[in-house]
Amino acid sequence: MDLQNYPTPPSLAQFAVSLFKNKRFSRVLEPSAGRGDLAEALKSAYRHHRLQIDCVELDFENQSTLRGKEFSIVGHDFLAYAGGPIYSHILLNPPFSHGDSHVLHAWDLLEDGEIVAIINAETILNPFSQKRRHLVRLIEDHGHVSYKKYAFTSNDTKRKTDVEVAIVYLKKESDFNTEFLGTLEEDTAADQLVGETQNNELALNDKFISNRVTAFNCAVQALSESVNAGIRADHYARLLGHSIFDDLRCSDEPQDKRADQFNKAYLQLKERAWSSILRSTTVIGRLGSSAQKRLEAEFEKITPLAFTEANIYGFLEGLLLQQSDLQVEMMCDVFDQFSKYHPNNRVYYCGWKSNAKHRVNAFRLKMNRFILPALNSSFYASHIPSYLAWDDERRFHDFDKVFAMLDCKAENNIFGLRKLFKQPETMKRLAAGERIACDYFEVRFFRKSGTFHLFPTNKELIERLNRVVGKHRAWLPDEPVPEESSFWQQYASAEKACRNIKLTWNDEWQLKHGTGHAVADKLRSQFEEGLRKLGIEYDPDRAIETFEADSLPRPEAA
Repeated sequence: MDLQNYPTPPSLAQFAVSLFKNKRFSRVLEPSAGRGDLAEALKSAYRHHRLQIDCVELDFENQSTLRGKEFSIVGHDFLAYAGGPIYSHILLNPPFSHGDSHVLHAWDLLEDGEIVAIINAETILNPFSQKRRHLVRLIEDHGHVSYKKYAFTSNDTKRKTDVEVAIVYLKKESDFNTEFLGTLEEDTAADQLVGETQNNELALNDKFISNRVTAFNCAVQALSESVNAGIRADHYARLLGHSIFDDLRCSDEPQDKRADQFNKAYLQLKERAWSSILRSTTVIGRLGSSAQKRLEAEFEKITPLAFTEANIYGFLEGLLLQQSDLQVEMMCDVFDQFSKYHPNNRVYYCGWKSNAKHRVNAFRLKMNRFILPALNSSFYASHIPSYLAWDDERRFHDFDKVFAMLDCKAENNIFGLRKLFKQPETMKRLAAGERIACDYFEVRFFRKSGTFHLFPTNKELIERLNRVVGKHRAWLPDEPVPEESSFWQQYASAEKACRNIKLTWNDEWQLKHGTGHAVADKLRSQFEEGLRKLGIEYDPDRAIETFEADSLPRPEAA
């Protein structure tokens, strides 16, 4: 459906922004923001102010653009947006066919402040509906309107139309001396919530979600009452005058004070509410430490959204779709932990030809042993502790999560590295030179060098990890390639073919960062020589062509 939505030309946006009389912007809302034309005009006009601008926008591509401009996305459908923060200004260019509904909803959201709206002039000039007549009365009582016939035909207009527009200005004032918020419908509202339960599903049940929203709304209402009580006390204190013993003064602008207090506390409540949803899923507990940090960074984009059931379900659906990507990222993190500290932990091979340029710095993990430095070697140097240093425990916990995932098991059902090191005698036994086993590794610890040696006991899982990471990084083919092909032969024989290849740390660094072209050529030449000694002829430049030719159907004999 065409909602007759036209991006705001810069000249019209500047005119709309100029209509605001109050230059103290505590928080601004742009509904149906599109790509943020009005918000940008406001930001440009008050570049020396620290503006907090929230946007409501349906289109996902526009949302990404708005975030790139450092605007917060607080909702998707404006007519369904129930608000939350106290806004001092609302600036909007709504869909022309629904301008009356959007301006009236903005008026309802605003408690005390100003609205500037760009709407179809027909909405005001032809008030045939109850909504339009209501809007006309609001303008008569609380503002004014100006008309522009050619606002959307100027040179800076992206989508031109000769429709006449009305620029509506409204000012809403609240009387804090006489308006008192009502109490909660029932003082025992919180008692009606279900108790805290351990929810082990990503898809939380409806009751759990509705209770979280109810608790949040009750907290916001109580917060509003508390702030209002302080403002009323301030007002009456001012009526009494100043004390003869001090020079304490009450604020001359209680509305600004109230908005700042409320918005700060409201944001904290919303962050707690959204965090409770994330904590109530098992996703964050299954993620490795690096993946958790990435999810937390993404989560910062979610917390500005209104805390409603619709937004919670949308967040959970997105999290569900993102799970496989998060799992692959976890595997890459563990792969890098194994491979980056010691060259003997990895072996290079000829990666699959990709985009006509094959990769020469592809590598996989060896199967026999991983040498890992302690992340806090000084912790073990002076004494034999009874437990792991925190950094090492977190790293080994990440290993447990990934290997349980590769083994298709729940982490709680394995005896992993973390549980092994929780046993009281483990560190003493390791310090005495013992080799101790858990489900996926045997472990030795060399205290003098400060290194852990992990010996994999399930080589199939190491190979599974190699292939997941190799495909993700385009080192391995996406399309099916027969296991007997020359590609897989050289991949499987890489450890033997690379036996005599020695790389310096500088060589390793250049390969990793894609700057070591001479090193790469030398590595490839030595690797191909190693393959020839094993009787394997492999030309990575012809890998795809050879495979495709071999896989073509042969014509039947006449």
